[in-house]
Amino acid sequence: MFNFSSSLKIYLGFLLFMVCGIVVAASNQEQSAQVKASRYIYCNVYAGTVCFGISGGDELTMSLPIDFTIYDLTLPHSVKVRVYLGYNPKMDIFESAKPCGSEVEATQCRYVTSTSKWDILYAGKGTQPFVHIHIEGEGNDARQVVHDFLGNFRPCSREGASIKCTDKRIFAAID
Repeated sequence: MFNFSSSLKIYLGFLLFMVCGIVVAASNQEQSAQVKASRYIYCNVYAGTVCFGISGGDELTMSLPIDFTIYDLTLPHSVKVRVYLGYNPKMDIFESAKPCGSEVEATQCRYVTSTSKWDILYAGKGTQPFVHIHIEGEGNDARQVVHDFLGNFRPCSREGASIKCTDKRIFAAID
């Protein structure tokens, strides 16, 4: 014999399941739009004394030559980035550099820009290694990518076996 009450419960359960699925899908699309609107997320790459964020689709390679670390990145709009972390950066580049106007206290924070290149030098307090960021990219879209990328650098320090990063932006004033 056909049980109408049981069939109705199954049907209503199925409808509830479908509605929940639609709500979750809409929520995921909204989150995806928010991520795309703010291209870079808070720190997901930890480079000793600094951290920075990269987004899905960005390319990152890391190499550890003798006594320094290099991060090579490819960002949207053909923006190429090299982040050097070590004690011997190319200082001659920064002879006519401007101060960063950073939100953090630093031993060094200077930058040089041209229409398609950026060189930034940063060293936190004390005897921390230098961070030299070299960026190349052309056009207004590339400038926005660079601005977003630089805006996410944060200072970090070691605390035992962990790394603690602050919410202060190192390169807040660099265009």
